[in-house]
Amino acid sequence: MRGQTTLDFAVGAVIFVGVVGFVFLFVSSAVTPFTGNPQDDTVTTNRVADELSADLLGSPADPYVLDTFCTRAFFDSLNGGSVPADCAYENDSLNDRVGVPDRKSLNVTVVGNVTGPPTDTDTPGTLCWDEDDRRLVALSDCDTGTGDVALAAGPDPTGEDSTITARRAVSLAGRDAILVVEVW
Repeated sequence: MRGQTTLDFAVGAVIFVGVVGFVFLFVSSAVTPFTGNPQDDTVTTNRVADELSADLLGSPADPYVLDTFCTRAFFDSLNGGSVPADCAYENDSLNDRVGVPDRKSLNVTVVGNVTGPPTDTDTPGTLCWDEDDRRLVALSDCDTGTGDVALAAGPDPTGEDSTITARRAVSLAGRDAILVVEVW
């Protein structure tokens, strides 16, 4: 018998390198769901903002015009209120409603200026639905004990190292507002 030929050695080396390469690729893809990827958060944040502004809180036929009743009920139901049958959402938690896994934190807020035309120094504040006057007011003028609904849901992202934010210009109750979605 002759010893190992060059061809036998080459075939063995190719098989060995192929197996080692496959193991590295497989292990890499097997742990991907458990590693954080900011690009995934960007896609998720934009998807949620689009879904809320053009479907769940309004109508696909008239995107970015939020239905006042369903928007108010969306935030109210997350704080113990009931989910109306006329609206396009039904799940209990914020993450379930927008299809975000529970391992991600999510905040949805409607902000705007209700005091008059904005100036260069104005920072839009969180809005509230005043149930008595049936209009949008600043959060500071909100009394949630009387049926007013703060248009904010989810934990506060202040102090988080890395958040991804998406904003959509919307119309709510005849006023301009901004729907802000933050994921971290």
